[in-house]
Amino acid sequence: MPGQSGNPSGRPRKNHVTKMYERILANPKKRMKLEEAVFNRMVSERMVGSLELRECADRTEGKVSQVVDMNVTGNVTLEMVLEAKKKAKKD
Repeated sequence: MPGQSGNPSGRPRKNHVTKMYERILANPKKRMKLEEAVFNRMVSERMVGSLELRECADRTEGKVSQVVDMNVTGNVTLEMVLEAKKKAKKD
């Protein structure tokens, strides 16, 4: 249909894996088992962090934002940026 997006309903708000993590974390018994399993793995493998724990936190709480501190002086023009891109493509 003309003028209509190829994906009119848009991206789903949450995928199945995120919903699964939320169900597990909402149940105190399951959450405790998960915490124990992650802790035991971290201790047994001498891990500082856990990939599974980070994945779970990122999906349920959102990724941690990083602050970028920039101290820039001088002038940058669009022409300078375009020239730099042209030069980079040639190299």
